Amino acid sequence: MLLEIIYFILIFISVLGWGLWSLILFKFKSESIALTLISGLIFLAVVLSLSAFFVPLGLKLEVIMILISLIPYYSKWREVVHKLKALKLKFNFFIILGILFMIGSLYPFILDHFGYYIPTIDWLNELGIIKGMANIDWSIGQVSFFHILQAGLDDTIDPFCRLNIFVSFIYLLYAYERDSYKLLVFLPISFMFLQSPSPDLMIFLFSLITANELLYNKLSTQDYPFFLVLSTFLFIVKPITFWLPAWVFINYLMQKNRKYSYKYFLIPIFLISLYLVKNIYVSSLPFFPVTILKVSSFWMPDSRILDYSNQIAALLTYHTKFTLEEIQSFTLYQKLYYWFVLKHFSSVIHILIVLVIIAYVLYMFKVRKKSEIALGILIITKIILIFNFSGQYRFMLDGVFILLFVLITSINFNRKVALGLVYASALIFMVTFSFSVIQNLNPSFKIIGFRKENLWKPGKFILNKYERKKIGNLDINVSTDYSLNFDTPAPAFTLHKLNYYLNLGIFPQQIDSTDISRGIYSKPLSETEKIELLSILNNYKNGSK
Repeated sequence: MLLEIIYFILIFISVLGWGLWSLILFKFKSESIALTLISGLIFLAVVLSLSAFFVPLGLKLEVIMILISLIPYYSKWREVVHKLKALKLKFNFFIILGILFMIGSLYPFILDHFGYYIPTIDWLNELGIIKGMANIDWSIGQVSFFHILQAGLDDTIDPFCRLNIFVSFIYLLYAYERDSYKLLVFLPISFMFLQSPSPDLMIFLFSLITANELLYNKLSTQDYPFFLVLSTFLFIVKPITFWLPAWVFINYLMQKNRKYSYKYFLIPIFLISLYLVKNIYVSSLPFFPVTILKVSSFWMPDSRILDYSNQIAALLTYHTKFTLEEIQSFTLYQKLYYWFVLKHFSSVIHILIVLVIIAYVLYMFKVRKKSEIALGILIITKIILIFNFSGQYRFMLDGVFILLFVLITSINFNRKVALGLVYASALIFMVTFSFSVIQNLNPSFKIIGFRKENLWKPGKFILNKYERKKIGNLDINVSTDYSLNFDTPAPAFTLHKLNYYLNLGIFPQQIDSTDISRGIYSKPLSETEKIELLSILNNYKNGSK
């Protein structure tokens, strides 16, 4: 925890420096330290994304990024000091920040941390963004801009991948800057994500900040360019937030005496273009993994792999209790019924989602405010569309939290209630995680609570068990003793993935046999390669390595 506080200070200095760069170069005007930090994250993410097309996001690049971030302090130092002194943060702010550090020092436990987040970050550290990388694994091909941002920090000032602590700090700081204490009601959401580089938390918290600004802070026309950029950035981080930039744009159009300028849309258009180019470069699909559009290329993944991602989304909707054929034969009533009666807490969350939607619809008819009506229509439309693709509640929560925020804001309660909820949630979370093992992900990885070593540094699992093999012209690293790739160096493969490719009769290969950075494509397995692949699988199956 103490080590993480030191790294946190370094992240603050660097990200604020990039925020100052954004104020200088793009003429954003903000007296808010929190919003300046957000602009810094966006600017840094864009610079790292462009860099990743050409070089890995390794130590040398990170050092350069840090040095660049320090330059604006030469002319802006007094202004920064003045703004920091003007904050006058209360004691309970630092108590909550301490809670974030404490919970953030726990060991990671989200399953995606081991099978998606860390493997993606490792790939970016070692190889950057390369052509056709989705051929290795469709989850790697998603390569979120949040993970690009995290990969650009983890060799220097964030080695424990705790960027979400900083994201939560920005949200907390914003709530205190604006005296919007009702935002604190949603801060406990972060407790589940602080230990892992999940892009979901940034989406949840920064969407709430955007909603608070648009609904309750009476923005001027000159303020909208920043929120058009922020909402577009959140969209390219996770495209399920497509409703957010649409809503910000609608609010801009509803402004009286608005001043139109094409310059307002240059950065959002650039961000969307960068997102599309990145996706086409790694997969030939502009909206990967959605297959609605395709750009024909020799590095496009096999169509069966693309179909597989869609099938998994449908199967996980019902916790794999039904086959794909059964799900496709469901009537609308059956889809909803089985969605509501899933075991464990999923059915409870699904019911709560519907109740929030119903409550918000009633609220819309009562208040009849154009902005809030537009918000409700966009989010409800998004939820319906997402349900047809995959009914997993995690794809709906970004919108549901905003609806719930509007409903809560219409209720009168004071700051003490919000603070009490944060403290109570933190206590429940720590007690639950410290005195019981909730779930075993694997014998090597357990959900464990706060330990003595966490006082010094955040929990970090180290497995580092893999073997190097070769199929065709591709050198691969095969994860052993664990069913996910976790910290296996890129290009990493699980035994399950090797078997999957064997059944498909294809395997990823380098475009240039001497340089993997030139790109990856898929080709049919030769008989010799099939024998080699089968030999690897049989050796592990028989316990021989």
